[in-house]
Amino acid sequence: MLKDRLRYLRNLHGFTQKQLAEALNIERSTYTYYETGKTHPDINAIIKIAKIYSVTLDYLLTGDNSKPVFPQSAPEYRTAAFDLPCDTDFMNLDQQERILIMLFRLLNGQQKEDIVRRARDMSADTNNNSEFFVSEKREIENK
Repeated sequence: MLKDRLRYLRNLHGFTQKQLAEALNIERSTYTYYETGKTHPDINAIIKIAKIYSVTLDYLLTGDNSKPVFPQSAPEYRTAAFDLPCDTDFMNLDQQERILIMLFRLLNGQQKEDIVRRARDMSADTNNNSEFFVSEKREIENK
């Protein structure tokens, strides 16, 4: 059932109901109702939840996870936010890193590019001597 998958995914990713409610721009009590089955999220909330957890709508709504989230034939849908190899790696991130990824997944393509660009700029400013950031900067300049 949807309510069980919502609770399972939230616990798996280490989020609180309050954090999910904030990401969805709803009250915590409304999100609690989703997990208890008192009410159901609307389609927009379901889409956002699927993006947050990087799962298909099929899985979220029916529990069917037989289809890959991003099939090999559709690489245009892949983004850096979805390149976490597995849930255990995600769980090794601290709370702020998980929240950042959750919020990143809710952005559109242009917003994601802007965030990545800003993060690279900020990292380069604090790590001027790092070989990684020097090569990243060259790669960006060559585009």
